[in-house]
Amino acid sequence: KDELLMEMYDYSSNEFRMPKPKYECYKKGKPPTIFLLQDDCMATKYMTDRLLTNLVIKHRHLGQLPTGGAVGLTLLFTIQSYKATSGLPKPIRNNATGIAIFRTRDKSEFKAIQESFGSEVDEEVFAELYE
Repeated sequence: KDELLMEMYDYSSNEFRMPKPKYECYKKGKPPTIFLLQDDCMATKYMTDRLLTNLVIKHRHLGQLPTGGAVGLTLLFTIQSYKATSGLPKPIRNNATGIAIFRTRDKSEFKAIQESFGSEVDEEVFAELYE
């Protein structure tokens, strides 16, 4: 809401104040964690928008901290198909640092996932972990 945002505004300096931390860990200097869940977005204009690809590439550098570094943004995509034409764009698949795989009957889809993460885990180990 605008009212909440304006509570952080300092009219005398014409700047926004940093919010006061609510939780103890943040009072001790731990930066906040921001998490964005994107569910069931396949076949939407959103998935083909260049802004999304740009966000995926730069998400770790968002929210620069005064002491250096950044808050960053953790992104999670839930999808039904790994390589569908209307599914997850290649730049997003290539930037993935983690994956959870549920059962699929499509062997070609499993093979595509295995190939994408093949440099991280041996093929046999990947298949064994999947089973």
